[in-house]
Amino acid sequence: MRDLSPHHDQIFDHFAHSYETCLNSSLRVFGETVRGFAFLKAAYLSQFFDDLGSPPRSILEIGCGVGLLTETLAKVFHKGTTVVGYDPSAESIRLARTAIAGDNVSFFSKPDELTQRAFEAVVLANVLHHIPPSKRILFLKETSRWIRPGGYLAIFEHNPYNPVTRWIVRHCPFDVDADIFSRRRCAQLLRETGWQVARKDYVVFFPAFLKFFRPLERYLKWLPLGGQYAIIARKD
Repeated sequence: MRDLSPHHDQIFDHFAHSYETCLNSSLRVFGETVRGFAFLKAAYLSQFFDDLGSPPRSILEIGCGVGLLTETLAKVFHKGTTVVGYDPSAESIRLARTAIAGDNVSFFSKPDELTQRAFEAVVLANVLHHIPPSKRILFLKETSRWIRPGGYLAIFEHNPYNPVTRWIVRHCPFDVDADIFSRRRCAQLLRETGWQVARKDYVVFFPAFLKFFRPLERYLKWLPLGGQYAIIARKD
């Protein structure tokens, strides 16, 4: 598994201790917290697998940072699912191991530390925009090696058509290398690397002070105004 970007580990080592504070500062315009967004992502994945009728027994989050989404996935999917967080930032993983405990969650900063080599689901949450465009296909091909045949890859990315999202990315100190791209382009990249796109939705339409409208988002998933988009693809 290659580094997420040429300087990913150095950047996130530097911001590991202030990661949540920095993100919350950037997200204040949306009235949400990074933990709130982690729950929304985990709930989206839980609903997808509920619809399939079979929750994954193993999940790998690549680019997990300090483990906020990894921890939330472990809580949402409970003890029946093993959740592993991987990030090349050794300091981020050290903090994750210190702060997060559970029988079904673990963290690694080196690929050769992982004893499990094939997972039923892999999550890339706001990772691909850190990968140089010329290397994204290679990165997705390498990611595929960590997924069992019939398993799923879930991608969450910033929607470049949403002006609030663009503001947040512009003001996030560790998104200096971010190159956000469209849902259409993301789906195209997946197809070019042999994935079968199972679902693609725009998500996160309403800020926190309007969260009572969020149940309506399932009717808006086609509208390219959500703050992010989600794509789930299947490995044959």
